[in-house]
Amino acid sequence: MEEEHPQCRQAGEVAPETPDPIPSGMPPLNEAPPPEDRAYAEKFAREFAPLLDHWQERADEIESSFVTATTPTHPQRAALRRFADLCLRFANLEQRIEGTIPCEIPTHLDVIRPPEERIDPQQGETLAIAERARLGLREGPIENLAELLDERGIKVAEWARAEAAPAGAFLFDEDTGPALLALAAPGSPAARFLLAHAYAHLLADVDPYENRFCSHGAQDAPPVLRTGGRPTDSRRVQKSASAAELREARADRFARALLLPADHFAKSLAMFFDDDSAPPPLRRLGELAFYYGVETPAVLQRLADLGLSPPQRIEALAAELDAAQAPRVDQAETDGGSMEDEASGGDGEERDPLPARFVHLSLALFVRRIASRAQLGELLDLDPPSVDRMVAWLDLPSDFKERRA
Repeated sequence: MEEEHPQCRQAGEVAPETPDPIPSGMPPLNEAPPPEDRAYAEKFAREFAPLLDHWQERADEIESSFVTATTPTHPQRAALRRFADLCLRFANLEQRIEGTIPCEIPTHLDVIRPPEERIDPQQGETLAIAERARLGLREGPIENLAELLDERGIKVAEWARAEAAPAGAFLFDEDTGPALLALAAPGSPAARFLLAHAYAHLLADVDPYENRFCSHGAQDAPPVLRTGGRPTDSRRVQKSASAAELREARADRFARALLLPADHFAKSLAMFFDDDSAPPPLRRLGELAFYYGVETPAVLQRLADLGLSPPQRIEALAAELDAAQAPRVDQAETDGGSMEDEASGGDGEERDPLPARFVHLSLALFVRRIASRAQLGELLDLDPPSVDRMVAWLDLPSDFKERRA
């Protein structure tokens, strides 16, 4: 069952503060823009400086609104604020270029129990099955989860943080629309799990939505199992667990079930291991984790989810993994450079990578002669040389009539 949430409709409504869409039509790049575009550009120039101040104020408000079970570190709080600021800019550009903030959110009301009932973390399994079916996913691993979510209008950011353990966030504000953050290396197993976990909050915790900051996995679990997420079987879920703890456990179960679908995972397990009578070698479990794009602890927790291995055997494997101190596998890939790389510090400077769709919307504002080169730099937080290199990627005609500040 698919329903549009009231807050989702609100995010797309036209309010007095909502920017008018850019006039339709695209004049030739070597001609002066028509009068209506020039008038819009002049209006944008007048609004731009106040907008920057407004985004900073709203980002402060949003950063302080995140619900969390663990206190974020100072760098994590700074990342949450930057994330809020990015999403505000992103949504403003969506409204200008596309006319609305994209927002298509299924609530799966037939799966999620009413708020007054005790939350069952195992609902995450049923929810993942329903969502994979809705998305039309084939059996097996999800190739690129961030791209899949972005295609549905959900803002996605993946930022590595060397000074802190991986963590994630879910944001839904009327000025931003739905957005997910993974504080982990882009494309890495940790980032994939964090995005899937945050996506569960978007699907399940709808009455009302709350902005959430989530640590990566169970903090009370043995260190080696933390990144596999919280347990959800009745034997290990405490009856005294709070509603917030149960929501986090449900989101972890959803993440495992989305990334390691039950039937396919069971078949893969049989294919990877010939002998069911002995504990699977740890190396083979690592290969299975790599195949699904997750960390090995998530595979161990998935064995427990589905009862595919006795608890004692899983605990023995966890102890072996802990002793081996196996490093995480980073599956992020690079393609040798792009406009998005330039926006994220292509000159070698370390910057948080910007979502490709946000970069493209910013460039569309420049190509339409609405934003000047200086304003493009402000939108993307780039210095003039970096903006020049980015514009060079566009390969515009030599007689392109760009807007001047």
